[in-house]
Amino acid sequence: MEAFHTMDSAIAEARVRADLSVARDVEAVNTALDDLAEVDRQMAVASARGVSTAEAEDRRDTLLAEISSRLPVRIYDNGPGHLLLMTDGGTTIYDSTVVHRLTFTHTPTIPAESRHPASLSAVEVDGQALRMSDSGSIAASLQIRDVTLPRFTDMIDQVAGRLMQSFQEADTTLTGQQAGLFVEQGAATWDPAASFLGLSRKIAINPAADPEQGGALWKLRVGMQAATDDRAADNSFILRALDEMEQSRAYDSNSGLPASMSLSQAASQSVGLMQSERAIWSDRADARGRLALQAREDLANKTAVNIDEELQRLLVVQQTYAASVQVIQTAARMLEQLEQIR
Repeated sequence: MEAFHTMDSAIAEARVRADLSVARDVEAVNTALDDLAEVDRQMAVASARGVSTAEAEDRRDTLLAEISSRLPVRIYDNGPGHLLLMTDGGTTIYDSTVVHRLTFTHTPTIPAESRHPASLSAVEVDGQALRMSDSGSIAASLQIRDVTLPRFTDMIDQVAGRLMQSFQEADTTLTGQQAGLFVEQGAATWDPAASFLGLSRKIAINPAADPEQGGALWKLRVGMQAATDDRAADNSFILRALDEMEQSRAYDSNSGLPASMSLSQAASQSVGLMQSERAIWSDRADARGRLALQAREDLANKTAVNIDEELQRLLVVQQTYAASVQVIQTAARMLEQLEQIR
């Protein structure tokens, strides 16, 4: 049970970290936008006086790069004091020294049942959901919190549910929906047709077979509702349980798992899907990292290069690279726990 509980806890903690990362990124973007407004005003004043704006332009580009590592943005430079900044989804976050601040509410505890948008915050601007693509660290953190990790939670919950069902169906001492060797914490019955959501956190040993809870250890051999231990040499229950675990059962394919397989196959598939997810983002990070390096070199040389185009190109690869790193790091942590379940 510890492997399930540890995995559920690890996923919950990773979702909280992702949520907190969004909150910190939102604060950083807002700070950078405020600084950008001040720099933009300074540029307008300097331009009106005929003074060089080169130093302010460098500071502005630094702020734009900082913002773009968190948000996918489009930049429209209409002259000093008239900069327009929009996400690639069309949300205006800065217009001619006017800042449109991002808002987000951090959730400090996120159990498996907590899903967006019912119980988790979105990033908003002027009371409307921020429209953007999946680039940048904010999008990556939201992807982790709302898509990647909930999908892994659903996988693990299904494995826990099918484990409970296998031992329930193997136990001939049970009647109706009495729970088998594994129970949902605090419940004497369990319905395999009910939702599996949260089971990896709630699964527990049946008190009837746990001496620490007043149970009898011999029931592990003969069944949870057996009255006496009169079959000391009978291992038929254990053999039935092993057979049940090899039976093909239905799984929700929305989580990425095949629709039908055995319990051991489901555990292996969960590990494989996690490894695949990490590999995809690793490849994407490598490719974007190479593009970012080339863009930086082009900008440094500044020979026969359109600086505005190269800056935009660098911003795009930085956004995707940031998203890749977030997913890779989280997937690596999850794999360590998945290997324990397999």
